[in-house]
Amino acid sequence: MDGLLIQVVGEERRLRVLAPHSGNCIGEMPNPRPGHLLSGLEATRDGIWFGYEDLRLVELRDKRTFDLIDVFRVRFPIAGLTVSDDYLAYADHRAGTVNMFDLQGGRDVASYSVAGSPTGVTWDGRAIWYCDFTTLRFRAIEVPGITKG
Repeated sequence: MDGLLIQVVGEERRLRVLAPHSGNCIGEMPNPRPGHLLSGLEATRDGIWFGYEDLRLVELRDKRTFDLIDVFRVRFPIAGLTVSDDYLAYADHRAGTVNMFDLQGGRDVASYSVAGSPTGVTWDGRAIWYCDFTTLRFRAIEVPGITKG
């Protein structure tokens, strides 16, 4: 976010801000929903996406003020998330799935069984990448229809 790295840390799931080149901690911010399991985080041009495992909830917040912009209820627990132009992809590590949520339609539209136990998720414009917690490997899957044009 704005050239800095943000990670979720500690039991309280605080946000730690890091300098990318040195790894030095610049500061920490509280979890916007104290007491809940923040387990997915992604900064985009639209704001910061926060995924809560226990609430099955994804929030889009303003990256400067953390004011709430939008809320999306998903069907499965979240263990990492990423966003393309039209879709939210999120991992359910217990079920071993990567799930697709249509942002315009406001609903889950597909669930893909994947190898291992998916956690952190990202999208490179072509494939969805996830960390397989079981084998500590990065894996990729292609999802039909996720890219534009």
